[in-house]
Amino acid sequence: MNKCYFKNQSKSIVGLLVVFFLVTTLSAQPAIGTTTFDGSNANVAAYDLLPRNGSLQGWSFFVDGEGSGSINHNGANSPNTVTVFAQQATTLNMASDDGSEFNLDSIIIQWFSFLGNFTMTSYRDGNSIGAVVLSASSSFSDYDLSNNDDFKNIDEIRMTGFSNSNITAIIDEITISTATLSIDTIRLNQNNMSIFPNPTSDVLMVKSIKNITHFKIVDIKGRLIKQGSIDQNNSVVNLKGVDAGLYILQLDDEKPIKVIKN
Repeated sequence: MNKCYFKNQSKSIVGLLVVFFLVTTLSAQPAIGTTTFDGSNANVAAYDLLPRNGSLQGWSFFVDGEGSGSINHNGANSPNTVTVFAQQATTLNMASDDGSEFNLDSIIIQWFSFLGNFTMTSYRDGNSIGAVVLSASSSFSDYDLSNNDDFKNIDEIRMTGFSNSNITAIIDEITISTATLSIDTIRLNQNNMSIFPNPTSDVLMVKSIKNITHFKIVDIKGRLIKQGSIDQNNSVVNLKGVDAGLYILQLDDEKPIKVIKN
């Protein structure tokens, strides 16, 4: 067997296994509207060495730094909150637990230990979209991002710039609205290929294919939905008959991308 082909296929398999791992750990979608974090008191991630991470009500939390930290759900308290603590914090991230996109309208946070400016950056598929500089306060602050286009059609926010200070972030509410889905062309890095339209109601077109390219489509639970190959003469991935929802598309060595079927 050609060694280069085997190497490329190995990379593809490893990449797909990573996708399987990621999507099988994603379980819930945050509710459209306001998440108030009511419920019971519980450790989302008990106090231990950083990083700490955990999921709650459709949201995935991640905090990192140089010491220890914790993520606690204070759902039986008033107000209902999620408290994130980290020593010498470097980043505090929040993402949709299932990878779905949303428009971030506002988030209410109260800060202790750290007071000053920090940066909130929006992400989609691991790529930064835009950022704003906000001010941390010891009283609850309602950060309104509803008119900021950089916080639309995103799946994650990351807060940084804590100057390695200890932080206690008490998150009271997160308000989101439905992502504004539009016809996009996704450009891939490796071979200058592009995919459109996304979202789609029936087919995906893959442009600028140079060689036979293998594809796999899996759902957010990691189940294989479809696989096959495309080339210059047949560059269509047919999704007719596939249920509406969020899927992961893998094309050989390309980075896995999210595909929305209407």
